[in-house]
Amino acid sequence: MLLASLLVIVLGQVSAKVTFSDNAYKDIVVYIDPDVTESKQLLENIKTSFMDASRLLYSATHQRFYFGEVTILIPNTWPANSAYEDVEQESLDTKDLIIEPKTNKNASNAPYTPQPKGCGNMGECIHLTDAFMKDDSEAEKYGPRGKVLVHEWGHYRFGLYDEYPLSDKERFYRSSSGSIEATRCSLEIDGELYNSETGNSGCEIVDGLPEKACRFRAKSEKKSNYGSLMYKQNLEQITEFCTDDATVETLHNKEAPNKQNIECNGKSAWEVIREHEDYKNSDTAIIKDTTPKFKFVMKKSPPKVVLVLDVSGSMNDDQKLIKLGQ
Repeated sequence: MLLASLLVIVLGQVSAKVTFSDNAYKDIVVYIDPDVTESKQLLENIKTSFMDASRLLYSATHQRFYFGEVTILIPNTWPANSAYEDVEQESLDTKDLIIEPKTNKNASNAPYTPQPKGCGNMGECIHLTDAFMKDDSEAEKYGPRGKVLVHEWGHYRFGLYDEYPLSDKERFYRSSSGSIEATRCSLEIDGELYNSETGNSGCEIVDGLPEKACRFRAKSEKKSNYGSLMYKQNLEQITEFCTDDATVETLHNKEAPNKQNIECNGKSAWEVIREHEDYKNSDTAIIKDTTPKFKFVMKKSPPKVVLVLDVSGSMNDDQKLIKLGQ
């Protein structure tokens, strides 16, 4: 009888992504691009960022989630180090976050996460540049690294979208009450209007809305629980996600023409999180220490080979031995 199928397991080729259990995200793989220059500071900043992000994620999700285990995959372009363990299943294919150099000197260092599957669905991978991770002055443009990581995790794991305007036509809108509002979440975030070309305060109203060069400058205030982590995580007061069942400080602004409202049909970030499988499979828990466990790995061992021998008699001698390499 012809052999119908062969179950072949090639070690080192297992495809996996982050897992979730007991309120913790585990098996997180940080992949460092081979073109990134060796840097001890980079490794330290990765650890610090995840520690800060874990505390914030735990607080912002009302004691639901934190980062439990993080593996950093060191490229073979870096010198070997006895502190690095050998890889198990970590690879470019299993990455959750990639650190890569800028494509050119004029490119942005802005973090981003492609989301081809839409609202509520997992994104492809979090992208951070080595400049963002190593240069504190560059990171300051986007906010504390830990808060940025939680923002991007919102995209990656929960399928949330940005609540800030992505184009000129989305910067302002007329509310249902007829007032002109800057696109933001929540509406309690205060600020001022200014002309981005002249730098002058105030803006002219053209066709019912502020002129094209008009911008809204949000104020950073020393007040917690104020706004949304999917809006502008660089603001000091923002430590939570906007929600549909909160006090006015974090109440979702469903009228704003931002991508969260467009892609998620007006749902708040917290409403989308509540519908996620991770939320359904968890409960609030008292976690005394949200510090992740870190592991640094590098591919050291030679390719592993699996030999599969067919002894069914259905194949000729030349076909019976199959050699599979990594």
